[in-house]
Amino acid sequence: MSNTNLLAGVQCPRCGYDERFRIAGTVWLDLTDDGTVPSDDHARTDHEWDGDSITECPECGYMGRFSRFDGVPEGAIVRGGKPEQLTEAAKQDPAVQAARRDLDGERIAKLEAKAAYFDLALDNMLWRANVQPAATPAQVRDMICEAIQDANRGRESATGNRRIP
Repeated sequence: MSNTNLLAGVQCPRCGYDERFRIAGTVWLDLTDDGTVPSDDHARTDHEWDGDSITECPECGYMGRFSRFDGVPEGAIVRGGKPEQLTEAAKQDPAVQAARRDLDGERIAKLEAKAAYFDLALDNMLWRANVQPAATPAQVRDMICEAIQDANRGRESATGNRRIP
């Protein structure tokens, strides 16, 4: 019986694409004076790859080890071994929406933040600082900027969160 779910849980960490990937594997070839050809030895015609195999997303061109194609977005904040995403309720908070509008321009560019960091850094900030809906847009914006700066530096925060390389 063949395995039909090889891509279960496999996803590009940059763009989220999950349909197919290019992966560098090991194969057996016969070396001759004319070059290399696939091996005639049927016991050695298979190919191998593992979590360390270089993998490329054909959609966005992201390259990395296959183990990074685990559905965890690039730059994700990890707590307790699990990546954290911004909740839908937090996205609807007026202070968060105002801060997102403010961050859409020059401040993000100055911080050299990747777009993928935004929601994850914001979630980290909300969890870390326990921001309430009554927070002012300026307070939320400043804490988001601090969280994004921490994520861009790749350092652990006071809560022990870490950035995935």
